[in-house]
Amino acid sequence: MSASSLDIELSQYWSKLTPVQKESILSLIRSFTDKPGSVSIQQYNQELAEAEEEYKAGNHITSNEMLQLIKKW
Repeated sequence: MSASSLDIELSQYWSKLTPVQKESILSLIRSFTDKPGSVSIQQYNQELAEAEEEYKAGNHITSNEMLQLIKKW
């Protein structure tokens, strides 16, 4: 099915929906197109740099330490 025929079919169904149904469909469409939580490359690099500094400062735990913590749960 071509894009234009899909658009036509969607518009035919769209006019039959209630406002609540339209909002529901719009929410679904937004979930496919929006990228919540995405960051710019600059922000990503900044976060990496901050994480590296924390690691160098000793603010981390080893896998074995994590396993010991998990066993206490």
